[in-house]
Amino acid sequence: MSMITGMVQVLGNTYRITRVTPGTYEAVRLSDDLRVGTFSSRPPMRLAAEACAESLLVEIAHAARRQARTSWARLAKTT
Repeated sequence: MSMITGMVQVLGNTYRITRVTPGTYEAVRLSDDLRVGTFSSRPPMRLAAEACAESLLVEIAHAARRQARTSWARLAKTT
């Protein structure tokens, strides 16, 4: 079951962050509803860029963690 965890903005674009499985998230660019890739919130971070450069997906994942859009970030804030 997917659950939207929030939005992040990176380099002028907004991305919807959705949890697809525990610890795994997908990023979808809102302007064209394009899935740009998936990432894992647990170290080591795993990325699967689909429609963007891997470096952009890294920035999206870091923004999601910084803004507490992933479960890993929520857990890290409580400890």
